[in-house]
Amino acid sequence: MSDRTSVNTHPERARAPSGSDQVTALNFQRHFMKPTFSLIALAAIAPAAFAQSSVTIYGIVDLDGQYLSGHAKQVLVTSGGQSGSRIGFKGSEDLGSGYFADFVLEGGLNVDTGGSGQGGALFGRQAFGALRT
Repeated sequence: MSDRTSVNTHPERARAPSGSDQVTALNFQRHFMKPTFSLIALAAIAPAAFAQSSVTIYGIVDLDGQYLSGHAKQVLVTSGGQSGSRIGFKGSEDLGSGYFADFVLEGGLNVDTGGSGQGGALFGRQAFGALRT
């Protein structure tokens, strides 16, 4: 079996490329590598040109503090003195051809315990999605 048809597993025995192999490699690089890099660059830029979206993050943190003095002194911190604490996300995404997707996701927070409000539901205050033209 000749060296050209066998699989060479020893790097120290690797055959150096001949002159015709080097010319073939140069032609491959000239004709195929430049367009490939151009296509990759175009693919990276193209999605940014079409995506038109906006997302707003909003919320309220409402803590109620009390200092009780009497038989025993206590400091109490509770969540939701005037209105419930919340965090929300609302936004719109341009889907193209005059169509838009709108959404609102809003969840309650118990700031004093770090838990979720509305019985533990993640977006228990409001979850809304719509398509519009």
